[in-house]
Amino acid sequence: MTIYDIAKLAGVSASSVSRVINNKPGVGKETREKILALLDQYHYSLDETARGLSKKSSKTIGVLISVMPGLHSEHSIKGLFYMEGELAKHGYHCLLVNTGTTDGEVVEAISTVAGRRVDGVILAGAFYATNVVRRAIEQYLPQCPVVMINGFLDLPNVYGVGIDETQGLEMGVDFLVRKGRSKLALFIDSRRLSAGIIRRGFENGIAKYRGAVTGIVYEDVERSLQGGRDTAALLLREHPETDGIICAVDMIAIGVLDYLQEMGIDVPGQVSLMGEDNSNYAEICKPKLTSLDTKMVESNLMAVRTLLDVLEQRPPCHRVMLYMEIAERGTT
Repeated sequence: MTIYDIAKLAGVSASSVSRVINNKPGVGKETREKILALLDQYHYSLDETARGLSKKSSKTIGVLISVMPGLHSEHSIKGLFYMEGELAKHGYHCLLVNTGTTDGEVVEAISTVAGRRVDGVILAGAFYATNVVRRAIEQYLPQCPVVMINGFLDLPNVYGVGIDETQGLEMGVDFLVRKGRSKLALFIDSRRLSAGIIRRGFENGIAKYRGAVTGIVYEDVERSLQGGRDTAALLLREHPETDGIICAVDMIAIGVLDYLQEMGIDVPGQVSLMGEDNSNYAEICKPKLTSLDTKMVESNLMAVRTLLDVLEQRPPCHRVMLYMEIAERGTT
């Protein structure tokens, strides 16, 4: 029996149940008595971890990230570095936990940070926007503020910071069209959780031009230089007319650039090329890579600031959306 079950039976919000449990104001006498009766009837016992959190700060924030082969990158590590620094400036320690990839591992990780009496939790990645995570938060972290990066769960103690990749890919298409490109391709890396969102943004951008611009999508591209090279070779065999390419990862785009140059194809003279991440890799190739900036650092910092607003009792935003920008360089 969770506070959400009690809230449903009482016909009130979970936050009202939480106020009664913690003896806080803001709930009418009749409603309070109704909730107390239900708590007694169902022998509800507030988790000792949650009780400890309500009484004393541990000055520790649990940061959960799923490190999967081929999916983590220098770019995401940079975001975590800035997150840790921002937390430290406000006197908080960062407890970093790799949740693994299975439902059981994720639930165990959430249980672990709850047992460490953290003041708050940050879930870094769209990977966590699942019913399994929802139930784990309800069970282990019902009173603990949780901020999700690039994901959201509709719970009273969960907050979200998102990046609008649909808008970003539409913007990328518009940008290439303004550069005179009309035969476009999109490369999406394998096991990309936001693959559907990325594809939708690209296709929405193409559709705006009513047949004047065409687009082809290649999914499951290996997230490596070789993956970019191999898919570029396939693209040029199947669609040699292509004059603009967007890659959902900078590393793949650099592999594409390498192959195009090897084939004697001028970039950006014949083909314009764009990556996504605006990582340090975009600065080290020649020509330097134009890239969609996913605001990784900004989203991590916004997650910290949202959590601090909750902990320091300032009015927080439950959902914040950041918009991507184009870092224009030599490949377009």
